[in-house]
This record gives sequence, structure tokens and C-alpha cells, in this order.
Amino acid sequence: NLCLTNYSMWTSARKFDIPMGQFDNLIMDEAHDAPEELARALEIRLSHRDVDELLKIDFPSKVGDLPTWKIWAKITASRARTVADRLKRQMTTSLVPSPAEIREFDHARNLHRKLSQLACIRTQDWVVDETQYGFAFDSIDPAEYGEGLLLAHIKNIYCFSATVKSKTVDLIGAKDYERSEERRV
Repeated sequence: NLCLTNYSMWTSARKFDIPMGQFDNLIMDEAHDAPEELARALEIRLSHRDVDELLKIDFPSKVGDLPTWKIWAKITASRARTVADRLKRQMTTSLVPSPAEIREFDHARNLHRKLSQLACIRTQDWVVDETQYGFAFDSIDPAEYGEGLLLAHIKNIYCFSATVKSKTVDLIGAKDYERSEERRV
């Protein structure tokens, strides 16, 4: 099996359980970008539009308290799921759903995914920042999630880059993989 893709597509497929096949080899070109791409794949962003307009609820008042966010996300994810299910039923009853109906359903479904992810974080391993549009949640140590989201338990990992270092490989969670010597061409 051969799959040629970029970091964004690969991590999204892993994150959202989109099957891409089974592989014995993972070749990462421009591997120096992998830690940043992994961190980007993990980030969770919630906007005021997500919560205020679609779900009609408020963000938690303790904005810096991640345990509060986690509880809030669990409750809010259930609400987002209810909204997504309602929108799906509406679309299936109409002959041809409008583009606006499809967008709103996709929005509710994606919000449910983000909230479900936030509800499962280890609060000591994440940070929250308030942004102009809402809130951003980031992992302090993305390497903790590298195996599940990037490396996918693939037997052989090959990292190529003019600037890749051993530290780069550690930053994506590949500490337990056997390494061969770096070669420069």
C-alpha cells in the first residue's frame, strides 16, 4: 500500500478516523516541520460564533481553569450532538437540502468533535488562551500524542529533511523507535 499525502491530511484522517489503509512504512518529507504540524493538529479552537450562535450558551466564567472547561465541554458536546442530530433529521426530510443547511450541519458536527476532544484532555497537559474570536487550547507536550496522531504504530518511520535532528524525532513522540545514523547528501 502506498499513500502520498501531507501532514495536515494525514493527521486529520487519524484524528477523525478516516481510513487510509495499513502501512509498514511512513516517510516524512520535510520532517523538521513535523513537530509544528503535530501541535497544529492537536489545537482546539472554539469561537464565540460556535458557542453563542449555534448552541446559544456562554463560555465558562473561569476561563483559565481547565478542569472547569473539561466539564463544560462534556455537557456542551452533548448539546452540540443534539443540534447536529436535529439538523441531520431536517436535511433528510427535505428533498434537496440547501447549501446553508449542509453548512450548519457540518458546523454542528465539527463543533461536537472539538468539544468531545476537549472533554477528554488531561488538564495538566494543556493550556488555554483567550483569543480575539474565542479560545484556543494547546497541548504543552504534543509528543505525548505523536504515536496516535502522527506515527500510527507504523513499523518503520523515515524522516527526511536538510535540517532534521534527533531532537526533532523526539518532539513527535518517536523516542522508542530504533534509529539509524543521520546521512547528509
